[in-house]
Amino acid sequence: MFTIKDEIYDYMETHEELLIGHYIYKPELAENIINLLKNRGIEEYILVSSPWPYIKGGTNALSWIENGHLQMMTWDYRMEED
Repeated sequence: MFTIKDEIYDYMETHEELLIGHYIYKPELAENIINLLKNRGIEEYILVSSPWPYIKGGTNALSWIENGHLQMMTWDYRMEED
């Protein structure tokens, strides 16, 4: 069964323009994933961002309920250099 999490990972793999480095993404990936959730009918989710102390970026943690089961995923993001 193809889950929303599978769809998100597929999105991350096929949109290389959002990839900055080894498993580090541009900040706009979060908004794109939220839109994907909403398109799949998920309106309740929690997105928490924890900034890194010395580099412009951080780690996002996203959770939602899918088919009665709690789902969660994390990914790192980095702001583009000025």
